[in-house]
Amino acid sequence: MESATPQQRERVDSSALTLASVARESVAPLDRLETALHPWSAFVVIPIFALANAGVRVVDMDFVAAATSPVALGVGLGLLVGKIAGITLATWIAVVTGVGKLPKRTTWRDMIGLAALAGIGFTVSLFITELAFSTETLIDEAKIGIFIGSGLAGIVGYTFLRMAKTPAERIDEGRELLGIEQPAGTSGSHPTS
Repeated sequence: MESATPQQRERVDSSALTLASVARESVAPLDRLETALHPWSAFVVIPIFALANAGVRVVDMDFVAAATSPVALGVGLGLLVGKIAGITLATWIAVVTGVGKLPKRTTWRDMIGLAALAGIGFTVSLFITELAFSTETLIDEAKIGIFIGSGLAGIVGYTFLRMAKTPAERIDEGRELLGIEQPAGTSGSHPTS
């Protein structure tokens, strides 16, 4: 393409734009609309809906006292520590007994991060809260524990997964360990982020 004339390059560019337009138009309008609205729905509407329907009363509430109550701490730690311990232990038992195995390129750090992300849970936790507690004060404290525990679970899970090495980084580390040189023409097998 370097030896092409400016007119040839312009024709190729025009053809590429036409092809892109045809490809876009080949997708049904409803699919395009759904794709455009998905981020707004998933990250704005649904969280607002969940928080609005959680029904935590914030009027005349001492938030610090409610957040540090035994109920809130128990629920929050249950979501964070309980999910990590339970899922990781169950996975470890399955791997040790031979019932299951970790997927390729999955480390135990990855499993801990994924288990932490499982602690993000509103729907069932809120439903169980309504069944488990009889007074409004305890229900509100449990809901605050759910929000705090879910938030912390998200942060811990993200941190564990973000700290994990990518497969390309593991390959580079293995090459270095074995003393294998980088293939010619590459300046690293993974993009820097």
